[in-house]
Amino acid sequence: ITSGDGRAAGQPLAAEEAELKFCALRPFHPLRLHAALLAIAEDEGNGAGTSKVRIDGLGWLASQPGLQALVRSHPASGAIEVDPGDPWWASVPRERWPRGLAEDIGPMWHEPTGDRQIDLTLSEGTHEARLQIRSRLEQCLATDAEAALGPNALEDPYAEEWRRVLDEEAAQQRADVMGDAMRKAAQAKGQRKSEAVAAPEPACEPCD
Repeated sequence: ITSGDGRAAGQPLAAEEAELKFCALRPFHPLRLHAALLAIAEDEGNGAGTSKVRIDGLGWLASQPGLQALVRSHPASGAIEVDPGDPWWASVPRERWPRGLAEDIGPMWHEPTGDRQIDLTLSEGTHEARLQIRSRLEQCLATDAEAALGPNALEDPYAEEWRRVLDEEAAQQRADVMGDAMRKAAQAKGQRKSEAVAAPEPACEPCD
């Protein structure tokens, strides 16, 4: 695990630095992450101050190997969201990759997990609070034994909400497709009607 700047994850940064990186090439255990983020958000009440730290970036849940996890905190309210993001390219068949993608993501590709990774930025708050959060996040990483159990064997507090969000997005996409098809059909019908109105009457044959 590295901090994203060449240092070991546990090595402290200079106190004057405005942000801290947390990067890892193994996934979060969803249950431990959920508990840790709740604790971080509630720290305002006991004076720890970690709730004032902004957490933003990409997460990776061991229970959700197909999708990125979008981690976003809201210091004003203390809430920390973990929402479903785009698919990891490692979960997309190679024949569906855009041309040139393999070269573009080469630096971030690591076998056997592909482009799956954790890349979070910790900003705002105090340096000490950011260090506390990074230490908590390290403890949320899945062990090799846990990861080997497979995604369906891990309790996932995010699963139901992710399923609801994805179902809503799929329904909206279907509605958009149907709406586009109806608009195109209406436009085609209007065009045919306009052409019919604009068509000249056939000339009468001269009477004998």
